[in-house]
Amino acid sequence: MTGLFVFATYGLGCRLASPTAGLIGSWLVATSPALLMMAMAPMSDVPAAAAWAVALYFLFGPTQRSAALAGVAAAIAVAIRPNLVFGVPIMAAWYLRAMWGSDAVARRRTLGEGIVFCLGVAPGILFIAIFNAVMNGSPLRSGYGQIDAYFGVTHFWPNAWSYFTWLVESQTPLVLVGVAALLSPAPRIWSGARDRRA
Repeated sequence: MTGLFVFATYGLGCRLASPTAGLIGSWLVATSPALLMMAMAPMSDVPAAAAWAVALYFLFGPTQRSAALAGVAAAIAVAIRPNLVFGVPIMAAWYLRAMWGSDAVARRRTLGEGIVFCLGVAPGILFIAIFNAVMNGSPLRSGYGQIDAYFGVTHFWPNAWSYFTWLVESQTPLVLVGVAALLSPAPRIWSGARDRRA
């Protein structure tokens, strides 16, 4: 799964910008201290990250087949780590965003891709809902208890701060340069990007 994660990152970089961007991205993933540590642990972190990377690779693909594969990969990611189901609406929003400013033919094509994506991801969400209902008495109750105990609004800022400090501690403060670049759509920074919105 670690290899799949690195390979999918390379493909994603190639698809969004260039083979050089793919190589840089895959190298950064392959040398990440957090990934190297988790690659040796029998936990779901690396498989889930690999599935999300594959889903993102296909999300930015140009065909309905890509949209379907993005949905299936996202379904697998949700089945591995149900608490990350909130990534699905973010991915679905990409199709909505792609519809704005398009002509009628492109809007219909993108709408079709969005529908195919949703049909691909639905089995994973349905599987987890049925599993939770059978095993825990409710589709919204995991083996860890009620969802609102983990995803309440009151947890947002403490979790955001914890994730930020863990990111800087495990990846060095240099990672903030990458975060700043992600937040900047400047053509000079992203000169090779085919679509800076992505």
